[in-house]
Amino acid sequence: MVETKKRKERAPTSEVTDANLADSMWRLNNLYWIQDKAGKTVLFVPNVAQKKLYDDLHSRNLIVKARQLGFSTGIDIFMLDCALFMPGFHAGIVADTEDTAQDLFRTKVQFPYEHLPPSLQSAVNIVTANKSMYEFTNGSAVEAGVTLRSGTFQSVHVSEFAKISVEHPERADEIVSGSLETVPTDGIAFIESTARGRGGRFYDYYKQAAKNNIKNLTDLDYRLHFFAWFNSPEYEIDPSGVVMPERLTEYFNTLSVPLSPGQKAWYCKKEQALGEDMKREYPSTCEEAFEQSLEGAYFTRQLAQARNEGRICVVPLDSHLPVDTHWDLGMDDYMAIIFTQKHAGKIRVVDFFECNGEGLPFYAKVLQTKGYKYGQHNAPHDIQVKELSGKTRLEQAAALGIRFTVVPRIQDKADAIEMARSLFKHCVFDATHCSTLLTHLEEYRKAWDSVNGVWKSDPAKTDHNHAADAFMTLAQGEDIPKENIILTSGTSNWKTKWKTKKG
Repeated sequence: MVETKKRKERAPTSEVTDANLADSMWRLNNLYWIQDKAGKTVLFVPNVAQKKLYDDLHSRNLIVKARQLGFSTGIDIFMLDCALFMPGFHAGIVADTEDTAQDLFRTKVQFPYEHLPPSLQSAVNIVTANKSMYEFTNGSAVEAGVTLRSGTFQSVHVSEFAKISVEHPERADEIVSGSLETVPTDGIAFIESTARGRGGRFYDYYKQAAKNNIKNLTDLDYRLHFFAWFNSPEYEIDPSGVVMPERLTEYFNTLSVPLSPGQKAWYCKKEQALGEDMKREYPSTCEEAFEQSLEGAYFTRQLAQARNEGRICVVPLDSHLPVDTHWDLGMDDYMAIIFTQKHAGKIRVVDFFECNGEGLPFYAKVLQTKGYKYGQHNAPHDIQVKELSGKTRLEQAAALGIRFTVVPRIQDKADAIEMARSLFKHCVFDATHCSTLLTHLEEYRKAWDSVNGVWKSDPAKTDHNHAADAFMTLAQGEDIPKENIILTSGTSNWKTKWKTKKG
């Protein structure tokens, strides 16, 4: 039997009786001690957000939240309580790294257990312990790691799943197919995270949970829980001396909840520190949480500027103007096509189409079905590569009536990305017909180097790349001036054309 470290006994705030111990909410309000943000040992009493989660608990729970609302603490103590008072209950915590998993175990499981009254510890003692696992005499266990595969877990908590989805997409797939699949139908799963853009496994879960009807949820459907920054009473300061920008006053007026002057002042000062990350870290609405693009994303500022300037809107199609197309010819016959019109010095991005597993005849039919009056079709250089048939796709397209203009190759990907960035300010996007394109552009990002903990210089290999490459085809084929852009490739034929303007 493993001996726990001797700690000063901390008595519950009210009498321990069999009736009280049979009440899970009494236990959660009276038995467990934690360390608060200041490092002080305090009794765990569920805060407003944690209590609401307990009240609305479902068998599958997806939690979209602002930062520092205490959900890891609330969930892991809930699972520890189940393990102590329900024999044979196995709980698992999944985090992005082993260090994070061990830290969650130490602070959310080990610390509360070691600060239980000895009389309760002796009732359910530890038989096996290490940095990330406790096994108890009642047959229950709590463990933490980067994934869970073996056995059945009555409850699993996946912490900051959006971060895992972005930085470790393969591990996110493993968590979905492995860790979460260990939870039986009558078990309880928690997936919680701050949002990290509209992409990855976490966003997939959100889209599905947002569609679910709360009244008709099955045990395998995820219930969406959203907790805004104003759910925390801590997020409020003395408003004296805080100058409120008019844009924030207008923003607060759009929210459906009344905010105190102190809450508004807190938000104002926090936004000054976080800038464009504010809505991601401290969202006011669930939809807003996913508006912010990911770290490492290439087009974050350009898309934010387009939104702020109202260039993502309803874009009318002018039947008198030709529609140009801009293509990416991806692997496995994956195609992405952007449709544009030029009007009054702007490029109207009016439509977008993508598909895979189809040949050129299919896409010729798509063009015909849309019924646009076409101008120029632009394709990347690899359309000239010969296939097994002995013909290039350029030749095949011509036979189908699609005559492409070949956009010259850019040797350095960074140059192509810079051209695309510079083109954004000349573009107006139709919000409806280009919603999928905009999502792809938001999520087009650098690959993450998990060994060194940095973003790589090359793009991550995701499904977002095809649309982004089609946008680069658009940028490379345009004669719009690209002010203040210096290309990195010294041998690029585009060096002269795109050099920085002087004077």
